[in-house]
Amino acid sequence: MNDTGGWFKASRTRDALELLRANPNALILAYVIAFRARYRHGFHADGLALGEALLGDHDGYGMSEQNYRTAKCQLSKWHFATFRATNKGTVGKLVDTRLFSFNPLDANDQTNGRVTDSQRTGNGRLTTNIEHRTVGQREGERDVELPSGFPASPDDAKLAAAFVGCAEEFAITTWNKAMSRGGMDAKGQPIRSWRYYLATEWRYEQNRQSARRRPQRPTSAPPDHSAGF
Repeated sequence: MNDTGGWFKASRTRDALELLRANPNALILAYVIAFRARYRHGFHADGLALGEALLGDHDGYGMSEQNYRTAKCQLSKWHFATFRATNKGTVGKLVDTRLFSFNPLDANDQTNGRVTDSQRTGNGRLTTNIEHRTVGQREGERDVELPSGFPASPDDAKLAAAFVGCAEEFAITTWNKAMSRGGMDAKGQPIRSWRYYLATEWRYEQNRQSARRRPQRPTSAPPDHSAGF
């Protein structure tokens, strides 16, 4: 977990598998948060609270800046993590145990991710998992905003499959590729009509499959001149 050792658990949940299918980079970023998170009490000069991890060096875990920003946006939007900006970089924290959990993270840490009454502050507000925000609203950095008309999840993306006539698996695969580019097509243009884009990609895929199945035209045999003219 850090240079003093330690360990954390990966949770066997459907949410984890769904996140992996939606965007592997988002799950990787969640792993980095869990790996780097502060897991013990005491003084820390970096100012990190329990469960917080310093981020920003996306090259260190194999992501481009766009991949990193998209992963942050998804983790925040889907309520897996929160992020805040500091003068040392972005700080991330997992909000529950659907992906990873610490043992111990805190004396009253709930391994099932649920919050008990003992975790309420004096004004009755929950201290975990309740307040979520989109990345960039308070970080002081530009948000990763998906284009208007681009589906926010694989479930939304596959709804267009019935109208286009393609398989839901193709719609999800196409969405994953576009989502890894921040909702852009291969030329870097924002996808504002998902149904039109999916229909275009499906038409290209059908043409590719048709070209592979098309038999090659046999070449004509050379004339036989053995009998003379």
